[in-house]
Amino acid sequence: MVKDQLYPTVKVPVYLKITSDIDSKISKYGLDYYYTFLHAEAAQALREWLDERMALGWKPKDSDPLLVAYDFKRSEFKNEKVDTHDSPFGQDLR
Repeated sequence: MVKDQLYPTVKVPVYLKITSDIDSKISKYGLDYYYTFLHAEAAQALREWLDERMALGWKPKDSDPLLVAYDFKRSEFKNEKVDTHDSPFGQDLR
């Protein structure tokens, strides 16, 4: 699990298992999942992001997505996964 790689200390590389829930394109390649990793700087940034969310009251569960949308109108995080196919600027990132 990612939390075991980030807490109590960051252990690099942080391995991430990417499934079709996260990357819908992988099924086109006949894959159920693939692994990628974060090195020191990215792992530390992810930990700081999670720490910030927890400081704002989030109580993490194993089923929660790592990256979630932020609702600027309400000044709160939404506990739903980010749509990684569209950028906030309206351009497709694929």
